Amino acid sequence: QFLYFIEVGCESMMQHYDPTRVHNQIGKALESVRRILDSTRNPTYAADVSHSYGDKYELAEFLTQVVAGGYQDTIAMMGEFDMSKIVGWTSSGKHITLRYQVEKKCTFSKKATREVENATKYVTEYKNSDSNSTSTRTDKTITKVTEWFWKYTATHSVFIYSGTDTEDRIPLKNGSCESTIDLKTTTEEPPYPKHSISDPVDCNISWLLRNTSTAFKIDRSPESCRTPSNNPAVLEALSFAQNVAVWGEKVQKTVSEVFVVQETHLIGQDEVALSECLDKQFFVPVVPVMQQSGDSSVLRVTDGRTPSSMLQANDSQALLEEHRRSLSEIINQFNTMTSGNHLINKTTLMVSTLSNHIINLSQHYHDGIQYIEQMLVSQLTSAIGKHLYRPDFCEYMDYHYRTVFNNMCLIEGFSYAVRKNGKTPEGVISVTSDHSSLPIQTITKVIGNDPPMEFDLNASAKVSFTGKKYVHGYVNYEFGQESQSSLCLSARARQFSCYAMLLGKIGSDDLFIPTDALIVRDKDDYRIPILLETIPTPKEFKDRIESLSPEQKQFAKSYRAMQLAGTLFGIVIIQIKPQLEKVLNLPQGSLTKEIQLTQHLLDLFIRYQIPSDLLSYDQETDTEWVDLAAEASTQTTNKLKAVKQHVADVKGMLDAAKEAEILEHQQVLQMNKIEEEVIPCVEPVRKISLPSRKKKISRRSSSAISPRDCEISASSNINSNNNNNNNNNNNSKNSISNDNNKNDANERSESANQKSSTTSDDFCGVIDIASLPSKLESRMEKYDIHNSLRPTILKVADSWEKKHFPSLLGGEQTLFMCPEQRKTHHNQCFDLLDALTKSGAIPITDADLHVILPSSHSFSHSLMETVYRNNINPITHVENSILILASTILGRRPSSLVDGNHLERMKKQSPSLLKEGN
Repeated sequence: QFLYFIEVGCESMMQHYDPTRVHNQIGKALESVRRILDSTRNPTYAADVSHSYGDKYELAEFLTQVVAGGYQDTIAMMGEFDMSKIVGWTSSGKHITLRYQVEKKCTFSKKATREVENATKYVTEYKNSDSNSTSTRTDKTITKVTEWFWKYTATHSVFIYSGTDTEDRIPLKNGSCESTIDLKTTTEEPPYPKHSISDPVDCNISWLLRNTSTAFKIDRSPESCRTPSNNPAVLEALSFAQNVAVWGEKVQKTVSEVFVVQETHLIGQDEVALSECLDKQFFVPVVPVMQQSGDSSVLRVTDGRTPSSMLQANDSQALLEEHRRSLSEIINQFNTMTSGNHLINKTTLMVSTLSNHIINLSQHYHDGIQYIEQMLVSQLTSAIGKHLYRPDFCEYMDYHYRTVFNNMCLIEGFSYAVRKNGKTPEGVISVTSDHSSLPIQTITKVIGNDPPMEFDLNASAKVSFTGKKYVHGYVNYEFGQESQSSLCLSARARQFSCYAMLLGKIGSDDLFIPTDALIVRDKDDYRIPILLETIPTPKEFKDRIESLSPEQKQFAKSYRAMQLAGTLFGIVIIQIKPQLEKVLNLPQGSLTKEIQLTQHLLDLFIRYQIPSDLLSYDQETDTEWVDLAAEASTQTTNKLKAVKQHVADVKGMLDAAKEAEILEHQQVLQMNKIEEEVIPCVEPVRKISLPSRKKKISRRSSSAISPRDCEISASSNINSNNNNNNNNNNNSKNSISNDNNKNDANERSESANQKSSTTSDDFCGVIDIASLPSKLESRMEKYDIHNSLRPTILKVADSWEKKHFPSLLGGEQTLFMCPEQRKTHHNQCFDLLDALTKSGAIPITDADLHVILPSSHSFSHSLMETVYRNNINPITHVENSILILASTILGRRPSSLVDGNHLERMKKQSPSLLKEGN
């Protein structure tokens, strides 16, 4: 990538592109251009002329040729250089440098002493007493002043040399290069150093000597030639324009330092107005204009078919001739000046004025090239109807996927219902992007009959889980610094529903490493930001470690292997009710309508960490509840009664302990009050304090009680009376019915998502999930021809948002969770899982695993800049990246995933990827 001039331009001398300023600037120049050119020409704004795309290239060539001629004319005005010698240097391939330098001397001239009479006089009047006459006496002060006179000389040198040999130079020949002024001081110390030489101001003008006013052409054949304003030839010209403008600014700064000497030490001479000289306006021939096509006789035919709207070669020569005439006219005014005793003479004025004009030429050239680019921007925006940004591109790609890929490549939104066996969902999880509320589109593969996975419950216990597994491939789009991409994981639960969600990484084929965990229940709505962190592409990584030592390479490769493994982001969804039934030895589905019992069980497990054995049905000890000879439905009812009785007993014990603690606390307060009344005048007696009754039931000291826990503990206790239990169950049924009516539309959407997910079972199979990052890495290195697809790591952000209803009658509240609160939720979830699995002894069979393998396709500029500046169609580039990811996850040939209507087109743009057998 070439450096683009507008991004590296010097702000101190170059103005940023302003459409209004440039339009007025062109309009003012058009008056002179129309006067200079033949009457048959009708030049006007290029944007107002109907033209072809090739005319924009010709306009860039025209502007570059004219500005090159302008530079050459301006430098030639500084002196009559020996061009034959310069041409010899150029043909030999040497670098040619233009240098400006000032040598300053301050030499002693003479010492003079003079008398200076003070303007104040003292008059004394005397009166003669005898003759009554008066006489006066006048006294005055005369000061002898000694002055030192100095001669200050500035010698200006403008010359050209080749390579590094500054002795073999071609100096400036036109006019005197020396300016002098007489200075005086009242001390014998010189006002300036006796001898000094300014830092040389150099500019490499090799490009200018290679590109004359007719030699510059743009080679449109190489891939690096993107647009009329973004190609190697124009970018090199822009780079030279920047460098020569910097040279002109430094020359002006150096000359102004010399001028300050005269302004400080004037000795009666008339001061030359430098600003008036610098305000003199030269004609600038760099004007982005085209001619109207009304008269076809003046149009050139460039390729035998298309007439060009550009001006002809003799037109550019006419503009340069006018430029030379205006330069000569003003410079001749300086030649009529006499040098005199001035530092500001004709030579210094000429150097300063011409260097200022060089800056002006560079500014006009920069504006002209930018004007061409803005023409592309305006035409593209007008064609589309608006300026596009990254969200617009994401919206289009979602539409594009449906037309390009066939049914073998399942691309769907990441939104899944948490349900079991077609029953009403417990809730929904989804992942959305930072710019839309719609789920992100992922390449999805459903894996069945895979071996179980496990995760560490604590240091001594592991939990095994099985269930359906999903692998999702996601491609993120990054456009320069337009916006920082991020995702949002949303987890919602319905009223009286609950499930556990674990977030983490995939350690191996059978190991899940959780980093966060939470319980989603009773209309909770969690929004968890997920950050995207990219790492270098495989080709970039290989290039950067190429020159490292073997030990350094090995370290970098080892660390990258860890980074690649970290690109697998896992989400485990565990349904709580089926696991509750298993750990309590209850039949499947028996807790579906036992809402209050479920709530109390969760309260006992989470808040008090009651062992599940104290609450579960035991066939050996609970024989009085269940008749094994009875029907299955009767057995289920009786088993539930047994569990309810165990729950009631434990709750009764807890309530009794609470009442005893309250009574003890009241007694202590009453005793303290009696002691204060009985002994009011004696020294206060130490009050009896209530001993701490906290019991270390929890294994995690950081476990906290949530507002919902308090609400549950304050609710009515379970009664052993069966009639009360039946009434509670009826009320729960009514609540579920009302909630289902409210969410009927959501159920239909969730059902549709579940149905679309199962359609991919046609090509389900065992897949080595842990090996996917390395497989994708190798395919990126082989088929990513644009070197833009980067492995991406998903990281959970620190701050979470939780919307919940603390009570049934209360409104919704929003809580922003800090890392400490996240830790509390993590501990509560693991406490519940510990109880539901008996510390890992019972496996979890109702768990869904979603594995996301993300990648990021990165563009160096914004969306619109990618199109009009780099001449890149981002759609075709992203198609290649999607095929790489899809073929890796699905294990199919890329050509089998593309719709037949697009296959031939995509084979041309990605021939190696769509080759048979890949």
